[in-house]
Amino acid sequence: FKATGDAPNANIIIRKDGEQVHTVAVGAVKAGENTATVNNSDLPEGELTWEVEVAEKSVAQPTLISKIDGYQKARGIAIDNSPKSKFFGNIYIGNCTANESFEKGIYIYDPTLQMQGEHAYGASSWPAEHTASPYRLNVNENGVVFISGWNDENAGIRLLDPANLPANPTDDLPCFFTFTERKSNGGLWNDGQYISGSTTCAYVWGSGENTRLFTFDEDHEGSNNVILRYDIGTNMTWGKPADMNLGQARMLNTDVQLIATENGVWAAQTRYSPNNIEGCPSLVYVDMEGNILFNSGNATTAAVLKGTRGSGFAISRDGKTMAIVNDPTNYTIFDITWNGNTPNLTHRYTINSGRTAAVNQMAFDYAGNLYAMHQDGLQVFSLPSEETTVTTPAAGTFHIAAGSGVEDAVAEVASIYPNPATDVIRVNATAEISTIAVYNVAGAAVNVEASVEGNAATINVAHLAKGIYILKVNDGKATRFIKK
Repeated sequence: FKATGDAPNANIIIRKDGEQVHTVAVGAVKAGENTATVNNSDLPEGELTWEVEVAEKSVAQPTLISKIDGYQKARGIAIDNSPKSKFFGNIYIGNCTANESFEKGIYIYDPTLQMQGEHAYGASSWPAEHTASPYRLNVNENGVVFISGWNDENAGIRLLDPANLPANPTDDLPCFFTFTERKSNGGLWNDGQYISGSTTCAYVWGSGENTRLFTFDEDHEGSNNVILRYDIGTNMTWGKPADMNLGQARMLNTDVQLIATENGVWAAQTRYSPNNIEGCPSLVYVDMEGNILFNSGNATTAAVLKGTRGSGFAISRDGKTMAIVNDPTNYTIFDITWNGNTPNLTHRYTINSGRTAAVNQMAFDYAGNLYAMHQDGLQVFSLPSEETTVTTPAAGTFHIAAGSGVEDAVAEVASIYPNPATDVIRVNATAEISTIAVYNVAGAAVNVEASVEGNAATINVAHLAKGIYILKVNDGKATRFIKK
């Protein structure tokens, strides 16, 4: 397993059917690659999962632990917090305006904030002179980045798949929405139906068939500036109207960030101090019918939250902590509690950022560190916490054979070529091949013919549609290939 920094202690936890069955003490952890040995004879039979529990270095007060300076106008940040994603831990920053240090487009960083590649991606997707595109970002469970754009010329949600990056970084990124007409105001229409428009935020919530996309839409026909919900499931393109219009929710400023929950949506808009008022508040929470269940213009919250310049806010992975920009550019931390579906915010403390540029988006990483994206640079803070460990599940499983006390041979793909492929792919595995399965990016199995000889196989892919596919040998680790 990989660690982003040194830690005093770690454990490997083995589970069967969700129950902890074995623990292996790892000891001190170093930044980078770490290994632990598990004796099969100590483990029960059957399908097992494992996770890494790492002791946190606690801090007594909010502590700046990293930063990136030099951006001209960076307005979006998202972190891949899905352990099932191959790109778990990646950090994505959207930059609207190029300068000598940074290009326009989406930058990719690893969990240690090392830039991946030398260029930003997708610059041609948005007008070069436009300072609000690309805008806010979000990552789905499979690691695909959804990118909002607040401009009319190239309106639409763009997608960046780190598994299928464009060969030329500046090339257009694919649009999530399919349409037959783009109107001058940015509205996208498909066969006479309104689909989407210019958006200040795209937020993906859920998994599998229960995945939903939420947007704040500037151009919706008949009711501009509204929160829309699309029940997209596993689809990676969409050409239908929104499934639900949650209304404007008093977001009159229109520069809005969203964060969804199972039963509702948080929405924050730019408000300068002291303009966090009930009629046009900094922050609201609405249910799935558009009813406002929390309004930050209430006297208690407004006494602390004076304004939200840039609208940036974030909610921790466990849903218990909110960080929100507090005018001018500091960060206020709240505890979130619930009475049914009605939230309440309790002020914990405020962090002085020491910066002046606006904050359009924030994010928490898996360990609970706060990333605040000012337009001129990123700040990362470690926050005080009662939690003393962070536990991260591994994406895969392994199997212990009955009676043998040894692990079944699970073949992994050692090589696959050609990739991309047109007619056939040739696979070499680390063990004798008994089964081969191919899935599309939606997770559905597709039929293929294969010729197997020992550890090698030839698979006919000529009939497959162009795109990305997942290959599993003996139900082992997934490997991607591209059909061109």
